Amino acid sequence: MRVVFIAAVLVLAPATTMAQVAPFTGPIEPPAYSDCSRAHQFYPATAARERREGTTTLSFRVGTDGRTNDVGVAESSGSRDLDAAAVEAVRCWRYEPATKDGTPVEVQWEAKVSWKLPSESWLDRLFR
Repeated sequence: MRVVFIAAVLVLAPATTMAQVAPFTGPIEPPAYSDCSRAHQFYPATAARERREGTTTLSFRVGTDGRTNDVGVAESSGSRDLDAAAVEAVRCWRYEPATKDGTPVEVQWEAKVSWKLPSESWLDRLFR
């Protein structure tokens, strides 16, 4: 298990109606991959030492190229540094873009990033 447990649970997809002629296909869940290095893989050190956990809900657009744009916090975890780390992680996510009539389209999306620490004994060894 990594130092940080980041679970992306996609909770909102654009609505479609039966009247649409062409099917709408939303982005693949979870993100197809991340193009970040290790920067987003660890808890902020202060949050880990202080044993802060929580869930950050983020709102963003998935572009026609699969990149995330306009990433913002829709609901805070209660910790500014966890929220900032979640925003940085989502900025690195890449999706298979949504399509309509076989053509990539931009969509609004939300995801939850859950911050959960391993057992305290494990953390004690890490910060010695």
